[in-house]
Amino acid sequence: MFRIDSASGVPIYRQLVEQVRRDVMLGRLQAGEQLPTLREVVTALAVNPNTVVKAYSELEHQGLVVRRQGMGTYVAPRLPERAV
Repeated sequence: MFRIDSASGVPIYRQLVEQVRRDVMLGRLQAGEQLPTLREVVTALAVNPNTVVKAYSELEHQGLVVRRQGMGTYVAPRLPERAV
């Protein structure tokens, strides 16, 4: 799902945030759809787990995703006005 450009100079967590934001705006990710787990992203991209936690926390702060304890991270059922 995610692609990282290490030569871009943009922090990895920011790249993840922007990719999710773009996919939500373009309809590639729908409300209620589950994002890849932390472990899946770390394994696929070989990044530090804290980087993914930071990205998912930022997305949650922006109201784009909700975290469900023990279940995962999902696209928010209602997106904030400023997100779209």
